[in-house]
Amino acid sequence: MLANGGLVRNLCTTMKPINKRTVRAVIFNPDGKLLLIERRKLGEHYFVLPGGHVVDHEIPKEAILREVKEETGLTVTVVKLLYNGIDSFGNEQKIYLCHYYGGEPQLPYDSQEGQVDHATGQLHRPHWFLPETLDGTLIYPPTLLETLEVDILNNFANNPKELNG
Repeated sequence: MLANGGLVRNLCTTMKPINKRTVRAVIFNPDGKLLLIERRKLGEHYFVLPGGHVVDHEIPKEAILREVKEETGLTVTVVKLLYNGIDSFGNEQKIYLCHYYGGEPQLPYDSQEGQVDHATGQLHRPHWFLPETLDGTLIYPPTLLETLEVDILNNFANNPKELNG
């Protein structure tokens, strides 16, 4: 068994692709903190960027606006595509840099995630984090922080690029 229930995630990476489209948002507040969703699911404790699946009638940019609102209650705009790749479940994934307008993130009780949390005791909680305080934290995609650190220094000049996991 791997730390933090990583066995579950590692088994998923060896499965056939689910072949869904997913989107994630990179959102920083004015203090330079990154918005992550703290998750406890299937015995695993980890952090992810806000986001989720693109539904049939949506384009990815529409999906990310909807997903951020559902998971955090925040309104954002898409600035640019940062990363393309395959997520840990084999889904096509796009990660966008988004502009944040203000307010404190919280999971709306009436959202699908809020209802699941309430009914099952799972955790799906948005938080702001200084990236340098996250060393040793289980984050998906696994190379996110290192990749962001380099791309921030380059002002995202070389994006979009590939990022998997």
